[in-house]
Amino acid sequence: MVLTGHEHSYARFTAMTWDGHAAAFGRGIRQIVVGTGGRSVLPFTNPPREGARYRDDQHFGVVKLTLRDGSWSSAFHRTDGTVDDGVAAGCWT
Repeated sequence: MVLTGHEHSYARFTAMTWDGHAAAFGRGIRQIVVGTGGRSVLPFTNPPREGARYRDDQHFGVVKLTLRDGSWSSAFHRTDGTVDDGVAAGCWT
């Protein structure tokens, strides 16, 4: 799992290979970009990249990440009280 920020938007990607392609089931690295806690959100200027599963460039918020033995879940909690993009998956090695 890779968490990144700075982009002034929220985006979640499917499991990806090292070179930026969707990985086969049971492989790959997940990434969530959550840069929605600053002074502004910025619109996306490019179409979604391969592996993009959810994008939000309109709302401030935080990501809640829950880690369990063998699984994880996350959701984007917007400052208006809405919870979007709830997802859960297993972990593999």
